[in-house]
Amino acid sequence: MFDQLSGRHNGGINCTFADGHAKWYRYEWFRSFEGRFAISPPMARLWRDGQLGDDQGWP
Repeated sequence: MFDQLSGRHNGGINCTFADGHAKWYRYEWFRSFEGRFAISPPMARLWRDGQLGDDQGWP
């Protein structure tokens, strides 16, 4: 049972949104455009438009 639970919740983190809901996401989601947009819409638009490099950190 422990192996099932630990395997299911490996490689991700809980994300809490501004409206108060929380959801568990894999790390890959945070690197996708959808994840970046959910975290910071203005910064995601800069990244999408090529004004931010992919290796540049988020403030």
